[in-house]
Amino acid sequence: MKKSILQLASVAFFGIIIGKALRFAFNIVIARGLGPDALGIFAFGMVVARASSIFARAGLDQAAQKYIPIYNSNNDYDNLSGLILLCVLIPLLLGTLLSGALYISTPLLESTFSVDISTPVQLFLIGIPILAFFRVTIISTRGFKETKYTVISRDIIQSIIGIILIYAGAYLFDSIEFVIVGYLLSLVIGGLAATYFLYANDNIQLSPSKIPIKTTLAFSAPLVVVGVSSQLVKWSDVFLLGLFVSDSSLGRYHAAYQTSVILTFILTGVNAIFPSLASDLYSKGNLSELERTYSVVTKWIFCLTTLGCVAVVLFAPAVLSIFGTVTPRATLSLRILAIAQTITVSTGPVGYLLIMSGREQVETINTVVVSVLNILLNLVLIQRYGIVGASLATGLSLSIFNILRVVEVYKLIDILPFRADSMNAVLPMIISIASLITMSTALENTLVSFFICGICSLGMFITTFLFLGFNSDDKMLFRSISG
Repeated sequence: MKKSILQLASVAFFGIIIGKALRFAFNIVIARGLGPDALGIFAFGMVVARASSIFARAGLDQAAQKYIPIYNSNNDYDNLSGLILLCVLIPLLLGTLLSGALYISTPLLESTFSVDISTPVQLFLIGIPILAFFRVTIISTRGFKETKYTVISRDIIQSIIGIILIYAGAYLFDSIEFVIVGYLLSLVIGGLAATYFLYANDNIQLSPSKIPIKTTLAFSAPLVVVGVSSQLVKWSDVFLLGLFVSDSSLGRYHAAYQTSVILTFILTGVNAIFPSLASDLYSKGNLSELERTYSVVTKWIFCLTTLGCVAVVLFAPAVLSIFGTVTPRATLSLRILAIAQTITVSTGPVGYLLIMSGREQVETINTVVVSVLNILLNLVLIQRYGIVGASLATGLSLSIFNILRVVEVYKLIDILPFRADSMNAVLPMIISIASLITMSTALENTLVSFFICGICSLGMFITTFLFLGFNSDDKMLFRSISG
């Protein structure tokens, strides 16, 4: 293998820090510039557009991650070129058709469901093909087992252009409509950059002699259900909150949720390349290397994320002050969601193990079952507890979802996220968390204190690990990262 997952993930890691920070700033700018109402409208419109764009993607984002590395490894450039053409054109075509149908049907939808589909939401409907095109082209670049293309296209180009245009819309034009148009324009530019990188490869033909339609769609079409169900797990809370609570309450919840998502950024860095490498290792029957890599990466992701979770729970009011959305309910929501995201991270890239090992039908069943559960929990708990209920429903759903995946991976592939040699992380974790809690009691609940305690506890964790010594897998990880 030319590069290990850890080398590739380390490249993605720094890009993701930049990209996630900028995309997190999108929400801060909207909340600060236009208020929590505008943030709630933006969040609701985004959910509607993302859910709709799943049908336009037709599962091609997952197909690209599975088949691009296989075709590329086998030097099958005819099928590779045909697959990339599908990944570029189908999302645009299906997205445009779906967007047009929904936009024309807006008056009928308003009268049928007794809702008011505002102009900002209609703008997001127009953006369905843009969201689908951006997602599939970005994911397709990962198929070449390189993370730099994703980092440049999404985390640098799209994120930087996005924050500039969103800032202009919020502070110069004082318009949520301009914010949305600016955001969609940044996606267009990011998607075009990813397309350029796909065709920069000399072996990729603009007019391929083969187009693997049957093979690709046979794999990707069932995953549309997975995509829809996954989005229901992630976003049914925002959609239902949009129906039952005010825009300002939805905005406060969205601020809490987006803050909790930051805890998953290390896992996101690994996910940038893991699916392609998992597909390659599994197809070659190298399960021992797959298990070793999965285990050591998951251990370190869990340790570092847990430290972040404890810091967020302790300093939740200070963190939410960035948005100007500090309320008791928003603070409690953030704490619940932070714990749920940490449970999600503790299983590592387990969902991709199922899909890339040919168990996409199992993952389909998982997502359908959990999405139904999530909707039911949100319907009951939101009407009773508002945004706190949404946090509880989402937290329970995410936790059940990932625990179920772990059990299935163990039963089907005989792989667990943690092995016996992972126990060397227990003592450093206990010491660093204890130091974090002790420092938090002695300092005021401010952003400065949050960063001081976080940095000191991380330093304590690393120092303790150095004192106790690393095991062979830990050393492999750091050798891989350092090249």
